[in-house]
Amino acid sequence: VGEFTATDFIDYFAHLGVRHELTTPYTPQQNGVMEHSNQTVVGTARSMLKAKSLPGVFWGEAMVTAVYLLNRSSCKAIGGRTPYELWTGSTPVVYHLHTFGCVAHVKVTTPNQKKLDDRSRRMIFVEYEPGSKAYRVYDPMTWRVHISRDIIFDKAAQWAWPAEHDVDPSDFVIEETEPLEP
Repeated sequence: VGEFTATDFIDYFAHLGVRHELTTPYTPQQNGVMEHSNQTVVGTARSMLKAKSLPGVFWGEAMVTAVYLLNRSSCKAIGGRTPYELWTGSTPVVYHLHTFGCVAHVKVTTPNQKKLDDRSRRMIFVEYEPGSKAYRVYDPMTWRVHISRDIIFDKAAQWAWPAEHDVDPSDFVIEETEPLEP
């Protein structure tokens, strides 16, 4: 309750000239379209998490990725087009899509590497980086999210999680384009 009553949200509607109407609390059936959309996103995210046995701490990344994918998926209600297509006027590019939660081999870019040093590190693909052609990948060894374009995806592979990983969900730290240490 209250997700659509924040002052900023109401001010935004007023700025656009949109009449903002609320439903009665605890009666989601009054807004079936929105509830159906929310359930579609949640169901998609849940199935992506379960498909690769990812812990629940990744629910936020799964939700963002689900919306990203659903916006690029055709929909019968809009004549077989995609929401992305309706918004931008162009067909979405899909060659960059990869399996959520798959193992990602991320290129190590530190300078002065030795000849026999590893050239990549195993991580987990968790999200598309907004506004760029990069991806967000999670390093389970350091509990950090890295942003990179230099990745080889192993779509069939998944990470073997220890049971304690989901017990103490620390916030992720996002590493902005720093070289990966070997």
